Amino acid sequence: ISDIYPRLGNERALGLHYLDNPQQRNAVERAIQTRRTVVAGPIPLVQGGLGIVSRTPVFLATPPGKTPVGGPRYWGIVSLTVNADTLFADVGLNSEQMGFQVAARGLDAMGAQGAVFVGRPQLFDESPATLDIPLPGGGSWILGAVPAGGWKAAGQAPALIVMLSYVFAVVVGLLSARLVRAHQQVLALATHDRLTGLPNRRLFEDRLSQAVLAAHRDHRAGALLLLDLDGFKAVNDERGHASGDQVLARVAQRLTSLTRASDTAARLGGDEFALVLNAVESPEAAMATAHAVLAALLTPMGLDNGQHVLIGASVGVALFPQGDAVEGIPALMDRADRALYVSKRNGKGLASLADAPGLPGAAASA
Repeated sequence: ISDIYPRLGNERALGLHYLDNPQQRNAVERAIQTRRTVVAGPIPLVQGGLGIVSRTPVFLATPPGKTPVGGPRYWGIVSLTVNADTLFADVGLNSEQMGFQVAARGLDAMGAQGAVFVGRPQLFDESPATLDIPLPGGGSWILGAVPAGGWKAAGQAPALIVMLSYVFAVVVGLLSARLVRAHQQVLALATHDRLTGLPNRRLFEDRLSQAVLAAHRDHRAGALLLLDLDGFKAVNDERGHASGDQVLARVAQRLTSLTRASDTAARLGGDEFALVLNAVESPEAAMATAHAVLAALLTPMGLDNGQHVLIGASVGVALFPQGDAVEGIPALMDRADRALYVSKRNGKGLASLADAPGLPGAAASA
């Protein structure tokens, strides 16, 4: 395990090698071999507690233009964990309040072949009413129930079936909801910057690709704005990284306030940010947004300690599409980056437009 969220309280799991852990190895190997999500557990977690773990293998696609050798390359496992004790307590599997004893088997979603993980193993030798629970990703658990006072009348069986059906619905509903919620959290962590909450470079490049394709399809212009903060290094050096982090968060808020719902503001890393503008009416409109960014970032930023800092920014602007062919993202980024270089070279605090009329292959400052 190379990364985990939240890290607090789960530090002991970092560095765990799944294949060296007998309780987790089989499910991991099954996920890799089948290339499908596998629900494992309940298992004792290295960091403590009992968990139900959904494991999804990740394979890397072959890059365009390259010949695949041996199929997609295995990259790693994404694991989502649900607290098993809480789940079973919420369903009521750990009590006899309903007048029934309940047990569950099928450790690692192995159904009737899996070990018992809730209740008495002997319950499955007492002719219980049973119900198969299909799990997300495949496999199943088996729920079994007998009356708390033992079998006294044949008429008790239908009631047990009704009760197990209720338990089935609740277990699957709660487990699915919690796995979906965990999946959404992992997706957000994978696509958004933790400090600012803005899309990260991965999501930014995806949004930019979509914007370029939409511009070609709809015959409308878009714009890419790359910006570097001016004076940010001094804030970090003189006031500390905590103050620097607060400045980055404030910058993110101001950029977000300047964008429409159809646009994207992203943090690319460090003090580098980007805006993707859809449906830009003209080069002048794109430059107007760039100047609005410069003005917004020149306003002093308040820190949590009551102090204020003053920074600025330099912006490079590239319009798209360029011609009839769909421009690659690296080429588009390079045009905007060259415009950004011109802004910095000419004194910072400027916005420059790439490939301005009359200056092919260069950039004009404004």
